[in-house]
Amino acid sequence: MLGQRLRDLYLNPSSPSSIRGIDHTIVDNAQLRVRADGGGEGGVIFSSAVSLLQGLFPPSSMYNMTLANGTMIVGPMGGYQAIPSEQYPRSLPSRSEHSRPKSSQSSREMMYL
Repeated sequence: MLGQRLRDLYLNPSSPSSIRGIDHTIVDNAQLRVRADGGGEGGVIFSSAVSLLQGLFPPSSMYNMTLANGTMIVGPMGGYQAIPSEQYPRSLPSRSEHSRPKSSQSSREMMYL
């Protein structure tokens, strides 16, 4: 549900908060980078990020591919758009604990794709 709400807010061309230039129907992996904490919660944060992406970019019959023999097919599972996501450890080597954003700040940053 959160993914759908974010989609309506940021990927709907008629929304005043729409992000200009981002494809609102089919995910363009060159426009999106997804990183989620893979820390000590058993992967629940990472799994939540993947679920959010499913609402943000739902299956679409427009998500298709052309096979080597020239046949065009709709992506698997009715056009499911698999979005590459990176899982990083709780402690990032490049940032000290003090410079890491607070969770509310991180959430706001995440919403601005």
